[in-house]
Amino acid sequence: MNRFIPVIRGHLETFGQVPAATVSDGCYASLDNVDEGRALGINRVVFHKKRGISYLDMGVKKKTFKRLRDFRAGIEGNISELKRV
Repeated sequence: MNRFIPVIRGHLETFGQVPAATVSDGCYASLDNVDEGRALGINRVVFHKKRGISYLDMGVKKKTFKRLRDFRAGIEGNISELKRV
C-alpha cells in the first residue's frame, strides 16, 4: 500500500508546490518514501511511527518530530468530525 508519493504529487499538481513538512501514518514509513519526498522538495518527511527510520533520515530533530507528530494527533479529532458530518 503505497499512496504517499501519489498524494504528494497530487498536492503538487493542485497547489503548484509541495508542503515544507509532511507527517503521515506509520504504515507509509519507509526510506524510499523519505527519499522520494525529499527529492520532490519536502524538507521534513515525518511518519507518526518511525518504524526503524532515524530522525536524521527524516531530516528532523527529535523536538521537531514530536511537534509534527503532536500536530497530526491534534487534527485527528477534526478529521473524524468532518467524516461524520
